[in-house]
Amino acid sequence: MSRVYFDLGNTRVKWWREQGVPEQGAFDYDGMTAALGMICGADNAADEAVFASVVRDDRLQQFTQALRKQGFRKLSSCRVTSEALGVRCAYEDVGRLGIDRWLVVVAGWQQVQGAVVVVDLGTAATIDFVDAGGQHLGGYILPGLRLGVTALLQGTNNVIVDFEKLRGCGVVPGRNTTDAVYHGAVYAMKSLVESAFHWLRKTDSEAKLLITGGDADLVAACLECHYEKVDDLVFTGMRLLADANRVVEERAWE
Repeated sequence: MSRVYFDLGNTRVKWWREQGVPEQGAFDYDGMTAALGMICGADNAADEAVFASVVRDDRLQQFTQALRKQGFRKLSSCRVTSEALGVRCAYEDVGRLGIDRWLVVVAGWQQVQGAVVVVDLGTAATIDFVDAGGQHLGGYILPGLRLGVTALLQGTNNVIVDFEKLRGCGVVPGRNTTDAVYHGAVYAMKSLVESAFHWLRKTDSEAKLLITGGDADLVAACLECHYEKVDDLVFTGMRLLADANRVVEERAWE
């Protein structure tokens, strides 16, 4: 059975297909019908859609209905559970943990099979800790690089938001206000990631650091500790849960 994986965020949908050469992309909800038609057309037919969602019910219903119109026979969703594939969730109320965090935690621990810090650098930055026995220890959520810079520069006239300045900016002290802002943002994230890694290493000297997400390259290039950058860790977590039948089949909305 062939699958397409969908990560439903608040503003857009990311998709991934592991069929021969992996394919992936993203689309906005406004262009959902056309995008799904291209992804799942006659030459790219798939039987199952696996998705992880943080969107409200009405948008999820719209999305699942669009999938059914494309001919998917099975729709399955990823959910946070108290345990999955050897990892135990730190949250007492597992429904309060974001599904993307759970997916990268499960995938990260499965890859390392030991103590690990999993850092996902996207719109929000998340840092999660798992010990060698698979116990999730909790984590941190904070603004990602772009969100942090935007918040800092709101209401200012002298520095314009220009995310291209984040590319290769490094962490040397800025000698003008613009550099001080962008270098400072990367330096702050670098410092937090390294501090988090060293914290877990105090209890387990074999702990590993995994970095994923859209801004992983920017931050990883500045790190002064050993790390591994892993692409598509959210989708890897989805695939692992689906392969282990740890997903929930969605019935048609009434």
